Amino acid sequence: MLFRSYEAEGFIHLCKKDQIEWVANSFLKEVNDLAALELDLEPLKAKVQWADVPGVGCFPHLHAGLPRKCVQKIATLSRAEDGGWKISF
Repeated sequence: MLFRSYEAEGFIHLCKKDQIEWVANSFLKEVNDLAALELDLEPLKAKVQWADVPGVGCFPHLHAGLPRKCVQKIATLSRAEDGGWKISF
């Protein structure tokens, strides 16, 4: 698995809605089932840091645990005709 645990990494990798398919298709192609969480990070904004990935964009990292109350929606990703991941909220 590409992503290490929160304990090992020290933060949780996040992305914006418009980055979900890119992240899924770039790093999680071999995963069989995939879901995306829509989060309310307002209560945790002091714990979110943005990392710039040149040529790709800025990605949020959450330097804290993720309380269940911050999860607003859960969306399942499905496979597109070309085999890539596709999401619809």
